[in-house]
Amino acid sequence: MKKEEKETLLIKPFEGCDLQVKVDLKKNKKRNRIKPFPHNMQLDNMHLLQQENYHRFNGEAAIYLEKVKYIRFDHELYDIPFYNMGKKLKFIGYRIMLCNPHFTQEQLIDCLYHIFVEFCQIPQNKNNIERVKKLGNYKSLTVGNIKFTEENRRRIEIGAEEIMQTPFQGWIGKQAKVIYNPDYDLTNQEKKELANELLGSRKSRNTLEKIYSTLANWDSKEKPTQKNIARELDISLRTIKRYWKPAKEKLELTTI
Repeated sequence: MKKEEKETLLIKPFEGCDLQVKVDLKKNKKRNRIKPFPHNMQLDNMHLLQQENYHRFNGEAAIYLEKVKYIRFDHELYDIPFYNMGKKLKFIGYRIMLCNPHFTQEQLIDCLYHIFVEFCQIPQNKNNIERVKKLGNYKSLTVGNIKFTEENRRRIEIGAEEIMQTPFQGWIGKQAKVIYNPDYDLTNQEKKELANELLGSRKSRNTLEKIYSTLANWDSKEKPTQKNIARELDISLRTIKRYWKPAKEKLELTTI
């Protein structure tokens, strides 16, 4: 059986870029990812958190922060529905600006258009093409050119303008985060080991504090034995035994 030939398009993702995007128009084929992103776009705000908390490092390679507003959006860059591109790209655009606050409007447009070309799903049949035509002035659309019309570029430009003029009003949750000192050239393995060490140390301190607090405030008629403390805290007896001595020592020091 003769192999089906692939129909492809080569297009520059934004003006002034030397790279080209190869778009495979065959059904159910993943599009190629292309790097780097325009203007060295940051996909999270880790670099901003490092700057804001640099004074906390005190020479350490990494620190643990309890509550920080960490933002990332790389997980949003896959298979953006064509019919929902405006809303989705605007959502991503706000996060681009939160992670890259120095960007100009033109740089934001370049990044959004790059993401659109790279990740937006292409309708693959005539019925979908007809549906898209009804959304606007898309009379000359085909599967091959549906993404690269002037209308799409204009929609992205309008969205970018709205993002620049309207402050972000969404919700960004706070979370615990390990932040690495930018002065250290750490490998991924070293970062993983540091994170495990910091998280393990914090977990140990929390467990010790729970046992100590329970001992200090014990008001049951039963004795505060290891088994009773384990049952009260819903912690294994093995864990209680591990922290029992330092918890009792801390209790003796605070009751002197």
